[in-house]
Amino acid sequence: MTQLVDMKDELQKFYIKNEYWLTPVLKALTAFLCFFMIRIRIGSDSMFGSLLIAIAAAALCSFLPWTAVTVMSAILCWAMPMARRWSSPFWRPSSSC
Repeated sequence: MTQLVDMKDELQKFYIKNEYWLTPVLKALTAFLCFFMIRIRIGSDSMFGSLLIAIAAAALCSFLPWTAVTVMSAILCWAMPMARRWSSPFWRPSSSC
């Protein structure tokens, strides 16, 4: 049991020592995993389904508050199906006005 307490203390010391760069890296990693899972589950051949978009959004979220991950996830969840719908040949805006 004392080994677990010692390991916890060492992890706390490591985090306190490296918090400046560790927090943005963990934010970016969390955001990327979230966006990647959305990409896998929803899937899209549009621009929003690109892996590069997920990486860029994760990099942006690493410098923003944690709520930015939630907001960006909601935007991607909305944009992927909409982009697929807009590119569909069966959906055409009516031009009879």
